[in-house]
Amino acid sequence: IAADVVIGATGALMVEATSQADGRALATALSTNTSSDTGVAAAVGLNIVLLDNIAEVGAGADLTADSIAVRAVTPAGQKNTFQARALSGAASKATAVGGSISVNYLDLDTRASVGDDAALDANAGDIDIDATSLNEIQSIAGGAALSTSSGTGLGVAVAINIVNDLNTKAEVGTGVTAEASGAIGVTAHAEL
Repeated sequence: IAADVVIGATGALMVEATSQADGRALATALSTNTSSDTGVAAAVGLNIVLLDNIAEVGAGADLTADSIAVRAVTPAGQKNTFQARALSGAASKATAVGGSISVNYLDLDTRASVGDDAALDANAGDIDIDATSLNEIQSIAGGAALSTSSGTGLGVAVAINIVNDLNTKAEVGTGVTAEASGAIGVTAHAEL
């Protein structure tokens, strides 16, 4: 809802942003020529996730209803799932190298906010300001190598998870007036 908007309603007034995302990067590489002197396989799985889920009441807005909810949430029973997987294998007569790297990079922003100087009036129920971000992350890497005749086999694997930001906020600005006949709740919850 934009700044300075006036809304009067009977029943429930909901400002809701719902987001559920799955991000996967899956990579495989294979080199299997056993009559060759050299075999090299490399796999890279890179999963970059930039996710914003925002429910917002602008500054100076005036909302009146039976109940008011401002929610930025992951749907009930769901989770955001992020997976990076890289697998490689090499086989040769003399020298074999199999290497892989898998990386998850997450920047997640979930926010339910009421701007400065807004007025919320729930004349027959609750006011609920809620931000919930439920996430799971997995990074798997595997590297294998086989030399069939007394050469060198080298397998290398690296798995990395980078959570740059897991920002989950339920916030109320300054100068806000909130009146409810029921409860007023401001909650934020994140899982990884």
